Amino acid sequence: MASPSTHSLRGRPRFSKPRAQFLSFEQNRPIAANPLNKQKEGLMTIRYNPPTGWPQLGRPFHHGVIEPKGHVLHMTGQVAWDKAGNVIGDGDCETQVRQCFDNVENILKAVGGRLDDIVSLTVFYLDPADMPAIQKVRAERLRLEHGPVSILIQAAGLITPDLLVEVAPIAVIPDDRFHEPKY
Repeated sequence: MASPSTHSLRGRPRFSKPRAQFLSFEQNRPIAANPLNKQKEGLMTIRYNPPTGWPQLGRPFHHGVIEPKGHVLHMTGQVAWDKAGNVIGDGDCETQVRQCFDNVENILKAVGGRLDDIVSLTVFYLDPADMPAIQKVRAERLRLEHGPVSILIQAAGLITPDLLVEVAPIAVIPDDRFHEPKY
């Protein structure tokens, strides 16, 4: 019988390393209290981590996010397609995650938003071996103090077999930066 750390579910391997080792990539420290997280007249997002929650280990996420006043933007799941519908990074999860975040950033910019405005992020991925690449790009694109609440879901497949990851964010664009899309 396989050990719990290598047991497969429907033929997919499970995590083979302890979860903290698997998910931490460079930093292994908790996020310090950040004065930027204080709500000012209802305009700023409050991001918090209760002391009873597990540590971030240098990853850009928070256990709780309270949306500020602003325009809530729900986005379609973004995959590694360019504007012509071509897959960017065939077989390369890190390149695909970068393209996903580029797509998200373009959607946000169209209404005055930026990546720091993301309050919730769901990531669908196929292979647990790709988690370090996903975490690396998240850490590059999402600032530690602005990390959203996050869900990671291992999926059996995505819309086409050449896609390895999909991100589905929700953002709140502050009123003072929001503008209607020009398309």
